[in-house]
Amino acid sequence: MRREVHTLLVSLFVTNLLYVVAMGQQPRTYPPFTLVGRATEYDSKGETIAIWTYTRYESANGELAQCQ
Repeated sequence: MRREVHTLLVSLFVTNLLYVVAMGQQPRTYPPFTLVGRATEYDSKGETIAIWTYTRYESANGELAQCQ
């Protein structure tokens, strides 16, 4: 009986320790970035028909802003 109680207490201690470590982790951060894309459409004579641009900015905390 004493051994079973000891095993239970050790198991609870280890589980609690793992829980504290897991909950203490900070969200992963990464450097903010801006992605810019551009596409140009030409006709058969080489004249520009249309130009599309796309800009995407993502901050370090994961917030996303898109502009077209």
